[in-house]
Amino acid sequence: MFRLAILIYLMMFGLVSERVRGGESTNIDDDYCVALFTGSGEENPFWVLFVDFMSAAANDLGIQLEVFYADGSRNRMQLQIREVCQRADKPDCIVFQSFKKIGARILRLCQRYDMPVFLVNSGLTDEQEERLGGPRAKLSSWIGEMLPDDEGAGYKLANALIDEAKKDPRRLGTDGRVHVIGLNGVVSHDAS
Repeated sequence: MFRLAILIYLMMFGLVSERVRGGESTNIDDDYCVALFTGSGEENPFWVLFVDFMSAAANDLGIQLEVFYADGSRNRMQLQIREVCQRADKPDCIVFQSFKKIGARILRLCQRYDMPVFLVNSGLTDEQEERLGGPRAKLSSWIGEMLPDDEGAGYKLANALIDEAKKDPRRLGTDGRVHVIGLNGVVSHDAS
C-alpha cells in the first residue's frame, strides 16, 4: 500500500518521470491502472490541466489512467466509483476529490470493496476528518491525500494584490487606503 501511495504521488507530479528530466519513459508495470474521478465536466479549465498532467505522468510511467467526469453531480460520482469498485477488472487505485463534501462516503465505499483510494485537491470537512481521522487512521484503504493550502494561498494572493495597489496612488481610496471586495466561488468547494 505504501508503494502505491508513493507511486500516485510521483505520478501526479511527474517526479520520477524520465521525460521531465529529458530521458525516455520509465515503465513501472504495464498492468498497473489508476482511475481518476473528478466532480466537474471535461471543459473545466483546472481539471483539464490536472488530467493532462496526470495523463502525461501516467504515460511516462507506463500506467493506464482511466478518467471519469461526474459533470457536477456528486451522486453520479458516487455511482461511477461504486461501479468501478464492483468491476471484475478493478483498477489498482482510485484517485478522487471530495466533490461537494462527498469524501467520507467515497472513502467508506472504497473501504467496503478493499479498494485503495487517494484523495486529492479537496479534502474532508472538519467534522468528517474528526470522525475518520487521516489516511490509514481508521480506513486502511485510504492510502493518502494531497491537498492544497487554499487559505494560505488566498492570504498570499490578497497581500500581493494589496501591495501592488499601494504602488499606484490612483488605486487608493479617498481615505488613502486600499479597498478590497471579497469574491467567493461555489459553496461546495473548499477553495471558496
